[in-house]
Amino acid sequence: MTARKPAPSDDPRILPVPLDVTDPEAVPALAAQARDVSIVINNAGALFPSPLLEADMADVVATFDTNVFSALRVARGFAPILAANGGGALIDMHSILSWGAGAAAYGASKAALWSITNSLRVELAPQGTQVVGVHLGSADTDMVRHAADEGGTVRPGRRAHRGHRALTPV
Repeated sequence: MTARKPAPSDDPRILPVPLDVTDPEAVPALAAQARDVSIVINNAGALFPSPLLEADMADVVATFDTNVFSALRVARGFAPILAANGGGALIDMHSILSWGAGAAAYGASKAALWSITNSLRVELAPQGTQVVGVHLGSADTDMVRHAADEGGTVRPGRRAHRGHRALTPV
């Protein structure tokens, strides 16, 4: 299990490893160490509150870097390992907000990830890797709890936990 600041686990099967998926050097370094992986879950997420026309462009870029490009970095880094281990599975966490308008950069980035997932499904099929996209609804996560702590009603795509990133290669 990875995260920027991973928590210890009582489960002996889980090895918490620090990883910032937005660091282009970090994913290949982890892939070089984790040669036995057969399932990779792309669960990185950043959610900023501003409408697209009002958002700081740095926040929009950070959203796409975390939600789209980091998932592609992970897929590229771990695809050869999955192939070497019999195919395995790559699971990308999308959002139901990728299906409609109004969720600003978050929804747009998750829609982009959905498209990438569909392309990866075709590209990785010959090596026996199953590629799955999960369109998640609202979930009890640190990102959502942080948004609630900021005050107001938590509506996906409206509030954010700046810089929240997580990745879970299992």
